[in-house]
Amino acid sequence: MDEMRRHLLSRRRFLQVGAAVSSMALAACVAPTAPAAEDTSAGEAVDSEAAARWLTGMGDRDASGDFKIMSWEDEGEIRKFLLHINEFFDAFYPGLEPEVEWGIPWGEYWTKLPTLMAAGTPPDMAWQHQSRGQVFPSKGWSVDLTDYLNAYPPDGWPDDWWEASVKTMSWNGTVYAIPYDWATIGIYANRGLLDDIVGGYPADPDWTWDDFVETAIAVTGEDDNGMPVWGANIGPGDSTVWNVAQAFGGWYFNDDMSEASFTNDGVMTAAKLLWDLRWTHRAMPTPEDTQSMGLTSEFAFASGRVAMHRALNDTAFRMEEAISGTDNPFEWGVYAWPRGPEGRVAFAGNSGWFVPTGSRYPDIAYELIRYGLSNPDLLPTTGVMGSMIVSRKSYWEWGLPQGETAEMIPNFQNVFVDIPAENQRTFPYWPGYQEWNAIWLKHMDPIFTEGQEGLEEALQALEDETNEFLAAEMESGS
Repeated sequence: MDEMRRHLLSRRRFLQVGAAVSSMALAACVAPTAPAAEDTSAGEAVDSEAAARWLTGMGDRDASGDFKIMSWEDEGEIRKFLLHINEFFDAFYPGLEPEVEWGIPWGEYWTKLPTLMAAGTPPDMAWQHQSRGQVFPSKGWSVDLTDYLNAYPPDGWPDDWWEASVKTMSWNGTVYAIPYDWATIGIYANRGLLDDIVGGYPADPDWTWDDFVETAIAVTGEDDNGMPVWGANIGPGDSTVWNVAQAFGGWYFNDDMSEASFTNDGVMTAAKLLWDLRWTHRAMPTPEDTQSMGLTSEFAFASGRVAMHRALNDTAFRMEEAISGTDNPFEWGVYAWPRGPEGRVAFAGNSGWFVPTGSRYPDIAYELIRYGLSNPDLLPTTGVMGSMIVSRKSYWEWGLPQGETAEMIPNFQNVFVDIPAENQRTFPYWPGYQEWNAIWLKHMDPIFTEGQEGLEEALQALEDETNEFLAAEMESGS
């Protein structure tokens, strides 16, 4: 797998593999149809009709060479999108070869992409995350999509699109990227470790953070082979602490981003809860623990060594693959994101595709985005292959697990759709986020990652420096 990561795939090679996966996935919920009789003239008519529907007429159909795309997605997530990308170029621009650099490590992606743009060699289309949904436009790194949207809107735009997803891809009311998902969070649960403790499956959907901590502590220990087992794994990054803090009435910033607070009771409670889970109760693996297992956090759960793992809804497909592929597969399920005295926020946000400023083929890039992310013929595949709730609202059900997996986790819709829909508030990303994140890491990494004492002092220092940062932003008008 490591050798495949970041590989510039041959589109035809991946198309063969991906098509097989797609067919198997969709077979669980779509009855097969008889193949149409071969008819060249009919095929040409269909091609003409498809081109009229999905192309703007501004792209050069005879263009040749490479079309560069960048993504952080790993192999499990990129499959479905490569199918659509390959299909688009094969059908409409056969002279262009998509070179998709995928699996770029998260931190590296957000340094490499701006570096390429600064050098005047950006990719022609790239992945965008909500955390940079305002950062890139504010720096002039993203193409304003207004004219495209007015003349050639995506199918179902805008009424059939999740408003919360579109909002994270916008800046000052202008759309700069088209979202592809509506992502939510929940807890993946190892039933073999948890059923007896929580009283069967599933856990009470209204359970609290106190219940979660107690459960994590109770299950932490060793397995039959003397290997450590941890009760929970919730990476304490800036957005995760914010997410937990919502349950306790915590806030990071005021509405106009002029003031920050990390010492209010809600944030303090959330930060201490997560710190104690890892460093007081030893119920959450440290980065060194995860590294010693030779696994990422997701696959640490799949190994059976973590009882409860925070992850997105679209992890379900990969998790089933990973667990069933181990030497010791186990029964698993999903729990609702815990609540607190002020409720909960189980909506995470989303990602999308955007056209980088300086793209060699901006018109074709927009056509690809529109085709790949709004096409009714493709969205079921996207949903099923990725267990993804797509950004078009009327296709959300395709993101639910299918077949035996659906029978195994019958509460999936409640956990990952119904509960998150109650409150679609997202982390307050803003144009200065990328620079501010370095301030967070400076003060909080020693606490959460290294286990240093002094949480309250660190949060106060974070608050002070953040307010200095916000004041400088206000003064500069950025």
